[in-house]
Amino acid sequence: MMPVSPWFYTNLPGYNKNWLWRSDGLWEARWAEVVRLQPDFVQILTWNDYGESHYIGPVREKALGLFEAAGAGVNYVRGMEHEGWRAMLGFWIARYKGGATIQAAAAGGAVEEERLAVSYRRYPCSACADGQTTGGNRNFGETVVPPQQLMEDAVFYSVSLNGVEDVTATIVIGSSPQAGTLKLVEGGGGAGLYSGSVPFGGRTGPVSVTVSRGGKVVAIVQGGSAITTDCENGLQNWNPVSLSSAGMGQGAGEDKPQGYLTAGQLGSLNATLPGNSETTSPSDNSTLPVV
Repeated sequence: MMPVSPWFYTNLPGYNKNWLWRSDGLWEARWAEVVRLQPDFVQILTWNDYGESHYIGPVREKALGLFEAAGAGVNYVRGMEHEGWRAMLGFWIARYKGGATIQAAAAGGAVEEERLAVSYRRYPCSACADGQTTGGNRNFGETVVPPQQLMEDAVFYSVSLNGVEDVTATIVIGSSPQAGTLKLVEGGGGAGLYSGSVPFGGRTGPVSVTVSRGGKVVAIVQGGSAITTDCENGLQNWNPVSLSSAGMGQGAGEDKPQGYLTAGQLGSLNATLPGNSETTSPSDNSTLPVV
């Protein structure tokens, strides 16, 4: 069984936990390894482990008492949605289970929409006190470094595309736009998943990322939390926000978080891939299985 995790940061003094590992771009890198290595099973770590920041499920306010109980200096999960990491699961599961192209990842052939996911930390590394967080953990025999050496002040994005010809990415922080690059992570023949990043460059303010083809918008992420130097309690929050352009084929009015992969959608995906007979939908208290 191969684990796949998007992030790791914890600062829970009551449990003697306060470290992070480099996680920028980790989600895409790990899934690309899954496709290449083809393990028998894959486990996503995790659906709702808020304390270690690697949850991909929605943030449930009723579960956040953990931070007060553990004496955390800041609640580093409240308002930090990670739904963007769910947005590409259909693509990655299809590639893992059948080597399928993006066009074959959904029942009926063509992808319903080309999707964009964006992740970034809200506070520049130098904006506030690091909370005595270490990069690495001595208890594991690791060389410990300042967390600023492991975390990059940048906006990271990935987009699933049916074709990359005449496609551009524009990233705006505050009121300052910047052109981004698109590097193929997984796929072929123009179709696949592409990623890139742009540095904060001292900019603060709202973040938007727009992917266009021939001047027409393909996907856009905007309206998330702004980048700011005004840190809660003067302490750094090393947990990012992760947002997406749309949910995974949600119908209007469904009470589901963006990016929620329902059993029905997994069933449709299964129907297009070899060797699959059943599906599982995540609950609030489980990891999300790849079935």
